[in-house]
Amino acid sequence: MNGCAVVDEGEEDELPGASGPIYNMMTDLSDGKSGLYLTKWESPGNYGPSLVIAFEREECSFTFKESSSADPTTTTYSYEFAYPTVTLTPAKENESVVIGTMISGRILKADEMSFKDLQENPVWIEVIRTK
Repeated sequence: MNGCAVVDEGEEDELPGASGPIYNMMTDLSDGKSGLYLTKWESPGNYGPSLVIAFEREECSFTFKESSSADPTTTTYSYEFAYPTVTLTPAKENESVVIGTMISGRILKADEMSFKDLQENPVWIEVIRTK
């Protein structure tokens, strides 16, 4: 089954053998107690451009592929996080600062992050949290 989990027959208020939703079991980043360390974010879908973001203690790596057959390009950023915003500063001086805005803490939906440049123009691909 995809998208549902089997509910134990002994639980009250549920029909025996019924299925229920699969909950978002990742740490809630909206509580302000958790950081981005060791989280991983990926663009949804298997076709077209893809973006994978892996956060470490002080830096994160962005791996971008134009298509599934293209060679990946990886860029490193330092970051500052204060929910719901992450400010990404590139290691290379010729690249721009990017601001990520996330939604976290929803019970039935994965955490999401979208990105804008300093002029509020959308950049990159929206990603969802996978780890």
